[in-house]
Amino acid sequence: MSCAVARSTEEARKKRQSMLSARNPDIAAASYAMFAGPEIGNHPPDMPMYSLATEMSQTRILRHGHTTVGEVLEDWHGNGVKPEPLVGTGAGIADTLIAFADDADIDGFVLTPLVQPMGTLDFVNGVLPELDRRGARSVNDAEDRAGGGPKTLRESLFGPGDAWLAFDHPGAAFREPSPGRRSGAQGE
Repeated sequence: MSCAVARSTEEARKKRQSMLSARNPDIAAASYAMFAGPEIGNHPPDMPMYSLATEMSQTRILRHGHTTVGEVLEDWHGNGVKPEPLVGTGAGIADTLIAFADDADIDGFVLTPLVQPMGTLDFVNGVLPELDRRGARSVNDAEDRAGGGPKTLRESLFGPGDAWLAFDHPGAAFREPSPGRRSGAQGE
């Protein structure tokens, strides 16, 4: 999930357009070939995808059907492998995320910022406070765990009590101490 966040929806649209203007369409064509297979950047923009003569990625080409090469590259230029980003205010994006989560019965999203560090900072400063105001984000992991709520990925995979790498695991040497936890000690 990506987003362009601003104080107004119009400002967010302008921000998104500014991000697109900074991208190079030739790189989008090369990126499409790298991810999808066929090199379509040297074909006429008005050529329908179904008319490409290639043995590569037939499923992808058929998926686009009557879409033109230019339309496919324009979409790829804007989004790459990601869906269309959410564009709007922090409150509006929070509303959309909550609706997605409720409708699909999911408990989280993977943030893939459009640009760094601005995309992450905009999300943290604009959307997270709105999610907090609505009670839609867990902010206290210790309380959640005590109540049977969200767990670490490690706990989900290996069971309760395995929130941290074992003390003798080589990766534990890189663990940074957190408040209330001894350096290198296992979580409780």
